[in-house]
Amino acid sequence: MFSSKGASYEIDSVDVFITPVYLEIPVSLALNIGTDAFGVTLIAGTYFSCGVGGNKIESHGAARDILFGSSESKDLRALDLGLKFGAGIAVKGFLISARYGLGLTNLYPVESVDIEMKNRLLEVSLTSSFSGR
Repeated sequence: MFSSKGASYEIDSVDVFITPVYLEIPVSLALNIGTDAFGVTLIAGTYFSCGVGGNKIESHGAARDILFGSSESKDLRALDLGLKFGAGIAVKGFLISARYGLGLTNLYPVESVDIEMKNRLLEVSLTSSFSGR
């Protein structure tokens, strides 16, 4: 999946808005409760994502590309690992679901600094399943 996330924060009186774009691989288990016509689905799993682009805007500045890496000249670490859990309603082959993602990786690019940046996300999806019946 391609996903775009966003955040705003302030460092040294400078307002910053970032919108990183990730290539994400979710691995989830789903428990379906109900019939083929209607049911409830519980979802839990993990995700692994890699930053592939995005923009950063500082106060009164122009947008620039996000720099991924692990040094003071970078904006974010590129790799993120986290957990996802949620629920959905299945109706006649369609699943409407909502999931919460809890990032476990500190994305701040410098380890020696006592700053923590982690992804938190809310995701809503509509999925269609096709069966041979």
